Amino acid sequence: MPNRPDTGIEVMLQRWRDSRGRTDAIDLWKAATGVRVGEYAFTAVATDQSVLNRLPQELAVKLVRDAEEYVATARIMFGKRSPDESPAAAAIFAVTRAVANWRNRKAASSAGADYGLAGTIPSTPSAADVANAEEWKEALKKYPQFDETTGAMTLATVVALGGQGLAKVREPWDGLLSLGAARYAARAERGDLLRPAPSQADIQAAIAAVQEYASITGRSPWDVGYTGRIGSPATQALRLARDAGICSDIAASLPDGPAMPGFAIWSAAEERHAFASMALDRSLVMGMPVEEAQRFASAVLRHAAAIKAAPDGSTASEGPGFHGASLEAVALAARAVMPNGPQPRRWEATVESLEQRGVKYMVWKPMAK
Repeated sequence: MPNRPDTGIEVMLQRWRDSRGRTDAIDLWKAATGVRVGEYAFTAVATDQSVLNRLPQELAVKLVRDAEEYVATARIMFGKRSPDESPAAAAIFAVTRAVANWRNRKAASSAGADYGLAGTIPSTPSAADVANAEEWKEALKKYPQFDETTGAMTLATVVALGGQGLAKVREPWDGLLSLGAARYAARAERGDLLRPAPSQADIQAAIAAVQEYASITGRSPWDVGYTGRIGSPATQALRLARDAGICSDIAASLPDGPAMPGFAIWSAAEERHAFASMALDRSLVMGMPVEEAQRFASAVLRHAAAIKAAPDGSTASEGPGFHGASLEAVALAARAVMPNGPQPRRWEATVESLEQRGVKYMVWKPMAK
């Protein structure tokens, strides 16, 4: 999906160029002061996305910095418009993509000097952005948790790579990029970011890319433990389940939705991590809003049923920190919330039929602090 040309975006971008583009933007940027610096940097890249490749390295770095600062301002001014619906949004999309592609080329050209990190990634124009190698290495220390800066970096890189490019990235960097992008997309979707959120087009492109990566490699980025620095293992599992659930809702809204290859990674992750959270601390569900608790308990019950159906599914001691927790004890706690069994997944029934059954759905919200 992210690798296909979008004629709607190109039409909108051309409209922006016709009204706002300037062939002398580079000269204006060099002479500008104050707020005009970022505006002209943005205009230069949006007018000609290849300009970064023609500039000397030091000048290109400055242009990227100024253009990105203006992108943050522009997103606040123009909101979360789709790039195929708004000329301004298309220009923002074009600048973000151009910067990501420039960084990828820069990373590929300097791969040999990166103490082994860049050597794990193919030296092609679509290779992951490892120019700031120390930042990626620091992110790996916090994995599978991500701060906003790292999350934004992973999402931008995944959008630039696309699913096929991401599938060429070797471990552990493929997991870092794909999980970081997915979790950042989930945070953006539920409005849990301090910085300007990525566009809906970028969110959907990232989810589609991660899903395509999973279908190509057979690996799920959600196959992680609870080794983050923040929160108990049970809380970390709960947050992973929530993020995976939001991603499943986004993926279901894409063309072909649940029928697309790789879609199963989202619901499988939501159910696995919800079950782990319940097994590790059955009291967490008691503090949730009703609708959230119902979705959480439904995921637990589905995973419990999957364990029972497995040939060796007698206990639920499959994850770190379970301490031999009884499968029935976990299922019993979930049945206390959903005595009639799990509710349908969001994409398994129409809104009308769900309302007739009295079932309510919600996008999972962040835990109260």
